[in-house]
Amino acid sequence: MKLRLDILLLALISTPAAAGDSIAREPTALIYSGPGACEEGCVEAAAEIARLEGYTPILVGADEKPQEFWASASAWIQPGGTSNDVARHMNPTLKSWIQNFVKEGAAYVGYCAGGFFSTADIGGRGIAGLGVMPGINRLYEARDENVYITEVTWNGKPRHVYWEGGPYFVLPETPVGQEPTVWPIATYPDGTVAAAQALYGKGRVSVSGPHPEAPTSWRSYYKLDDADGADLDLAREMLRWAIAADQAN
Repeated sequence: MKLRLDILLLALISTPAAAGDSIAREPTALIYSGPGACEEGCVEAAAEIARLEGYTPILVGADEKPQEFWASASAWIQPGGTSNDVARHMNPTLKSWIQNFVKEGAAYVGYCAGGFFSTADIGGRGIAGLGVMPGINRLYEARDENVYITEVTWNGKPRHVYWEGGPYFVLPETPVGQEPTVWPIATYPDGTVAAAQALYGKGRVSVSGPHPEAPTSWRSYYKLDDADGADLDLAREMLRWAIAADQAN
C-alpha cells in the first residue's frame, strides 16, 4: 500500500458538488476519482501534477453526470488503479462525454491504469476502454516483482521511473505518405513502448505505463532505490503537451 500525499493537498482540490459557476473561469483539469482509482494516493498524485501546471483539479466520480462547467476544463486525467473496475463502474454517459471532450480539443492524460483504459480494449481482456488511444496495450511483465523502479528511455534520455503493474503499448504503423498521428515517447529496456502520445480528433492523448507522477513517498514506502529521483517533470511534460491542443483552439 502506498502512502498518501499530504492531506493538505485535498484543500486544493475542488469537487463537482462544491464547484460553482466561478470555477469555469479558472483553468481546470478533471480527474477521475471513482471506483478503480487506487485508494492509496493515485488521485492525489494526479491532482498534484495538474496543480503544478497551474490547473485547479476537479474530482469526478464514476456516476457523475457531465456538468456544464466541465466543458471549460482543459484535460481529463485518468489516474492509476484498476482499469477493469473503472470500465465496469463508469457510466456510459460519462464515457461518451470524455470521448467527445477529447475529440473536440481537450487533453487526455493516463498514468498506468489510465493508459490501459485509453485504448479500445483493455489489455486484451475483452473489456472496452475509451478508444482515444490507437493500438493495443498489454501488461508489461519483465520481472516477478509487483513494484519496482524500471529503466526507460524517455525522449532519448535514460530515466528511472516507478512501475506498478502498468502496460506497454503496441502502436499502429503510419501508412506511407501520411503524417503520423501517434508516437512513442518512452521505451522499456526490451524496446516495447512505455509511453506514447497521439492525436484524437482535435485533442491530444498522452499515456504512460509507469508512474512518472509518483511522489517520493511511494518509493520510500517500498524502500526502492531510484537513481535519478522523482519524475514529476515527465508527468508535467505529458500534461503540458496534451493540453497544448486546447490552447491552440
